[in-house]
Formats: sequence, structure tokens, C-alpha cells
Amino acid sequence: YISPSSASQVSPIGQLPLNISVVLADVVKSVFGHDSETGGVLLRSNGINLLSVSAMRLNTSSPRGTYASSLPVFRSDRGMASGDSVFLAGLKKENGLHTNVCLQEAAGAAGAVKIDFLDAHGTAIGTRAPDTLAPFGFLEIADAAPAGAAAARITSLGPSQSRIVAYGLAIDEATGDSWSLVDWNSFYGAPATDPSVLPLVGGGAGVKAQTDLA
Repeated sequence: YISPSSASQVSPIGQLPLNISVVLADVVKSVFGHDSETGGVLLRSNGINLLSVSAMRLNTSSPRGTYASSLPVFRSDRGMASGDSVFLAGLKKENGLHTNVCLQEAAGAAGAVKIDFLDAHGTAIGTRAPDTLAPFGFLEIADAAPAGAAAARITSLGPSQSRIVAYGLAIDEATGDSWSLVDWNSFYGAPATDPSVLPLVGGGAGVKAQTDLA
């Protein structure tokens, strides 16, 4: 576990039994003993290809109920090398909605990125000065997207040893509900010509639901 405000910590999970799942609830607090802190959790294994890992973000403080949203779990070997870019489509900056951008260096080498914000026509409407990351460093840029932004282009500035992963987190300010914005082709290491399959799950009886595509 690595965060901006505390030293790195290691916690061995041990060997997982065959076909058994393990849930680490509130992992930052229950495993590493930290509270109200944001950072990155890195998993290492000599059999990582045999593991399936998922992460959830739960907002339990809203009087409207608990909201849960999935967080992407990246592979370090698919991080951005120097000169590579990822696109985060579906950014929001409007009344009651904003988008954070989260960055993680995943190879143990300091790196930097440039972020260009684009409108719906692909025109750049804002650029951040380069953001730097320490080895395995994590950075969350709160309320990063300017008004009118529809996407972000994030480009790794290197050096060549660094590998950087990035995603957006769109947040509903009234409820605290959130959803992740990921460059899925980069996430899966898939060619840009591969088709994308979007399975849709209904909201259940009496629940109104809609699906937006960015």
C-alpha cells in the first residue's frame, strides 16, 4: 500500500485455497491500519495469471443509502510507456457533477504525464502543466475536468522505465455516487480494431435505469 502521506507498507495475504475467494473489506483500514487516506494498492504474486481481482468503492455516508461503484484493477505491464496516450471519454463538469483524474506509476520508476482536455468536437480546451509521479506514486487530481470537457488525453512524458496507468472518476455531488472512466483498449491491451461488447444489466422491477454511452 502506497499513499502520498505515509510510507509504503507490505501485508502478505498468504496462499489462496483452490477456487476460493477472499474479500478484504475496507482494505486500507482493515489491512494497513489507515483511515481517511487515498493511495494505491499493489498486488504481487508468482501466479498472477491464476488470479482474478476486483475492487469496489463504497460510499456509506449518504442518507440516501450506500452507493457502490467498481474501480479498475490495472496490470503494470499494460501501463503507458513514454510517448503513449490514453483517452478518458465521458468527463463531466456541470451543476452537481465533477470528475477527478487518478494516476498511478506502476513500474517503480518516477514519471510524468501531460493532460489535455478536449470538448465534444475534439478541440483542446485546457492543458495541465506536467504532473509528476514518484516511483509507484499515486496522484488524484480533484475536480480536474473544466466545464465543456468531454474527454481527456493523457500522455506519458517518460522516462522510458516508467509505466503509468490512469482513469477518471465522475462523481455525483448530491449522492456521492461515482463511476469510473477507463480507456478499455489500453486496459485490456487490445488492438483498436477489436469490437467492444457492452453487456447491460436491468435495474430490476420498479427501478428506472438508463445507459449512457461515451
